[in-house]
Parts: sequence; C-alpha cells; structure tokens
Amino acid sequence: KGEVRLNNRIGQLDAIRGVASFTVVLHHLYLVLPLLPTIIKYSPLRVLVNGHAPVIMFFILSGFVLALPYWNGTAGAYRAFVIRRFFRIYIPYIASIFLAVILASFLANGSIPGIDAWQSGISIRLLFEHVLFLYNPDTQAFNNVVWSLVHEMRISLIFPFIVLSIQRISIRKCLLICLLISLPNASRGFFTFHEAFASVAETLHYTSMFIIGALIARNRDRLVSSYLNWSKVRKWSSLLIAFVIYSFSTVINSIFLELGLPNEFVISDYAATMASSVMIIFALGSAKISKLLLTTPLIFLGTISYSLYLYHILVLFSLMYLFYGSMPNTLIYLSTIMISVLLAALSWRFVERPSIALGRRYST
Repeated sequence: KGEVRLNNRIGQLDAIRGVASFTVVLHHLYLVLPLLPTIIKYSPLRVLVNGHAPVIMFFILSGFVLALPYWNGTAGAYRAFVIRRFFRIYIPYIASIFLAVILASFLANGSIPGIDAWQSGISIRLLFEHVLFLYNPDTQAFNNVVWSLVHEMRISLIFPFIVLSIQRISIRKCLLICLLISLPNASRGFFTFHEAFASVAETLHYTSMFIIGALIARNRDRLVSSYLNWSKVRKWSSLLIAFVIYSFSTVINSIFLELGLPNEFVISDYAATMASSVMIIFALGSAKISKLLLTTPLIFLGTISYSLYLYHILVLFSLMYLFYGSMPNTLIYLSTIMISVLLAALSWRFVERPSIALGRRYST
C-alpha cells in the first residue's frame, strides 16, 4: 500500500489538496486579471485555471478521509466527530469572514472590473446569515469561495450516518444512489426551485462526491493492487485521459448548455469525479507520483490548503481595490499569490492549528 502517513494523515492526499487549492487561486486570478496566454484555455494547461474541478476533488478527498476511521473500525462517537468538524471547518471560516467584513468596510469603494463582491454593504442580515452558516448565506457578499464550505459542513453533519448506511451496500448500488440524489439538482435547469430548496438539491448532489470518496477509501487496497497490475501503457494513457477530462470538465457543462440541456454542472461534476478518482488511485499506487507529491513544497501547500482557499480571494480583492489602475496588473497578480501563501501560513499557525487542538480537547 502506497500511503505515506504524516501526523496521521495521508501525505499524498494532502499534497493533492494543496495543488487543487493553488489552482483555485490561479482560477480567480485568471477571472479578475486574465494575464495568462489565451492558449491556456484550449490546452491541457487549462487545469491551472479550472476552479470548479478542484472543489469536486476537495469533496472526494473529504469523503475518503472522513470514511477511513469507519472502514478501519476506529471511529469514535458522533458527538466527538461533530465537535472536531466544527472546530476544523467553522472556526477558520468565521475568522476569514471577520477579516473580510473589516476589509470590505475599509476598502470597498467604487466598482472594480471583474469583482462583484463587497458591493452589497454590511448589514445585520448578511452578518447573521454568515454566522448561521448552514442555512443559505449570500456567499457572494464577503468571500465567494465559502459556498463550498456550506455544503461541506452540511454533509459532514450527516456523513457518519451515510457511511454506516452504505457499509453493506455494493459499489454498483452506491453509485446508483449517487446518481439518484443528483437528479434534483440536475432538474433545476428545467424547473424553478425555491432558493432554499435549490441549495439543498446542490448539497444532495455534492453528497455523491463524498460517497464516492468513501467508496475509494473502502476499496483502496483492491484499487491500488489492480493499478499495479496494469501495463505501463495502460497506466499512462489512463492518467493522461483523466488529466484531460479533469482540465476540460467545465467545458462539458458549456456544451450541454449550447444544446439547450442545462444540467447545473451535474454531468461535468461527474466527469471531474471520475478523473479525480483516477488521480487519487495513481497518487496512492504510483511510486513516482507519490515521490513527487511528497516533496516539501507540495506538502507545505497541503498543510496550508484550507487557509489558502479561504484567504486568497480576500487578498485579491484588497489589492484590486487598493491598487487597480495605479499598479501594474502583473504586480498585483504576483503579489496576490505571495501574500496569500504568507497569510495562509499564518492562519494555519495561529487559527487552524489551535482550532484543531481545541476540537480534539473538547471531543474527548
């Protein structure tokens, strides 16, 4: 088995999460400051600016990691699980919202091309929505990326029951369940849903990604063993196909829209899910890929990945409001990356790590 444990975590998967988080940073930079060559959009390098597929990867990795204790027979009580997830997700999240509110109140002045956030003002309603978190906050108001965390937290609260429910169900039946619970979200393109129900439909759809991650975790030994028996040609061709599908997954949604078949990203999400699953198996089974993923820079990215995801958009917005038009866009671009990494490292040290420790303390 190719898993390398780092502080009870699988190093390769942490590195994948770090790379995915960094591509989300590049994605938002590309949307606001499209400085990279146009060829990026039409080559496999599109992976660098595909911001949606990494979120699907996050959901699959969460399902994988959260399910491991249940498959290994080491899962604790539900109360302890919920407390740990609260401190792991919510506390860093609310810290980022606190900073976003401060920055928006001081810096948001006028309109900046490519930025819609920080234009709604600051109201009690918005603040309450973000503190409450689980209902349906206006995620465009302060920090655009937190939409995925709403789903992450909702699914986390019910995830132990999901894992226990699928323990004795075959893979085929589990995958059928995944498709069925994605149908309400797919149908949103044809029917008008109430905003709250639409949000629940999205959560159901993303639950499928968690389930698939859990299935990979349950069958990881068999999957890695099967991979090791493949020929080199099959291995590399499979990885190449997965990489291309992952890179161009959102294009699938665009094609369906052109054909008049709106599907709310369900088809493209499953394409990204399939590709992500292949990449995870390669990360666990390939010695060469594992060695690459376990390099110090990628492990560092994995360590700060959550904070990098939370804070990069705040750095980008702040620099744009402060310096757009007076500083070269290239300098804003590079400064966003450097400051985001630094801020994420500080957040890991002073917010995430203490919060994780508190979660462990209060869950015992």
